[in-house]
Amino acid sequence: MVGRKRWEQCLIFTIVRNPWDKVVSQYHYRLKTNQTEMSDIPIPFNEWVQRVFGEQDPLYYNFPKMFMTQTEWIADTDGRILVDEIVRFENLDEGFARVMHKIGKGVTLPHLRKSKHDHYRDYYDTETAAIIHNYFKKDIDNFGYTF
Repeated sequence: MVGRKRWEQCLIFTIVRNPWDKVVSQYHYRLKTNQTEMSDIPIPFNEWVQRVFGEQDPLYYNFPKMFMTQTEWIADTDGRILVDEIVRFENLDEGFARVMHKIGKGVTLPHLRKSKHDHYRDYYDTETAAIIHNYFKKDIDNFGYTF
């Protein structure tokens, strides 16, 4: 959309997140914002994972773009990663500082809207951990994540 010449002049970066952690955050966000009436009629996390990422139940898998793998957002149709720099959410401060240094900016990143929930591993059973592994296999392979 910006053209090849302009694209090649820019430092393109992205932030990725451990898929299991990302899904826990997504679940809590959907509860908080009552998406698909999840606050009014809540379902347990493991059932939600099964219905969204296992079955793609249209009741909960209501906006497929929001459930895309992170790789799909930053790769071309052949699977080639199109960004120069990948910052891991788990190391956001140092990764962001590295990117800002590369482009000559002294900008710091504030931490806004911090969510409060248990460690992501505490949410999963064996089945739902495997569902996320299968669904986000490209992200796990491309970014080196483990459960």
